Amino acid sequence: MRKKELRTRYHRVCSTVNKGLGLDSDSGAKAEGLISFENFQWSWHIIQARAFGRRIPWSALVPLADCLNHSNRAVRYALDSVSDGSCMSNPSRGDMVDPDSGKFTIFPSGDNFYEKGGEIFNSYGRRKNDHLLLDYGFSLLNNEHETVDVRVTLSPPGSGESGSGSESQGKGGDEAEIYRLRKKLLLQHGQNSSRVLKIRSSRICSEGVLFFRVVNMTKDQLLNPEREKAGKGSFQLPGVDAINKTNEVIALTSFANVLSAVGGSEWTTARTQDEKLLENVLSKLRDVSLSQAEKTKCERETVAIQYRLTRKDIVYKNIVFLKNAIEEIET
Repeated sequence: MRKKELRTRYHRVCSTVNKGLGLDSDSGAKAEGLISFENFQWSWHIIQARAFGRRIPWSALVPLADCLNHSNRAVRYALDSVSDGSCMSNPSRGDMVDPDSGKFTIFPSGDNFYEKGGEIFNSYGRRKNDHLLLDYGFSLLNNEHETVDVRVTLSPPGSGESGSGSESQGKGGDEAEIYRLRKKLLLQHGQNSSRVLKIRSSRICSEGVLFFRVVNMTKDQLLNPEREKAGKGSFQLPGVDAINKTNEVIALTSFANVLSAVGGSEWTTARTQDEKLLENVLSKLRDVSLSQAEKTKCERETVAIQYRLTRKDIVYKNIVFLKNAIEEIET
């Protein structure tokens, strides 16, 4: 998909170059003689992975600074102005900085700091592992910005689908009416009947709890605005409150069941297996007698294991959140 996107960009650039040079823009053929797709692809990846640009007047490659490794720490960078050496907070696009005199600085911010003798890190931004892996070739274990996408669906009556884990609570015409009422209530709270939930490790997905509350409501509960509170253990969310203890347990159990099915046949190893595999491959990397080919193989295995283990941990933690809530409601 990325290569297809790059090829489209390449032809667009070729077409622009052709027009600028007054050449025939026949499918970018003239410009293709000036720069090959392979060279364009290499250049694009260099700029994408290494350029600084959000806090300086223009995008730029900064030697040495672009060698710093990434960490989820607060870091800032700036380019000093020529007149007084102060950092420009809102510079114009390139007319206030003398490239021969401007000084590029990178420094920790917030509660971040660099330890004496320790490694200096940059932050490439709040990146999911997909982004880090695709653009930089690595992944972070327990990446706080990682999410797992889970699609949930309020299945129409008679569809035979079970994407929502909901109870039908009716037959014939009742099923159609319940489906309509559930769909209407979801829309009232900004949710479609089919949507993708962003599951994170730091907190329960409130949109998911709301979704499963609605899709497990009976016809009477959908029609009756007066509801008994579920009590302790239930999640206090804006929008649809918990109906009662029984309904809340059904909703949270449905959510946990859907999360338990995440991965399916794609996850060929269990979470505990990945933990053991990661331990083994990191142990191999500490072996100083390892050949370069073996080291490269181990590094690639580490990236792959960390990527999938982080995703499994996110799902596992959310299932634990839900089960703990269910246990507290039932006690």
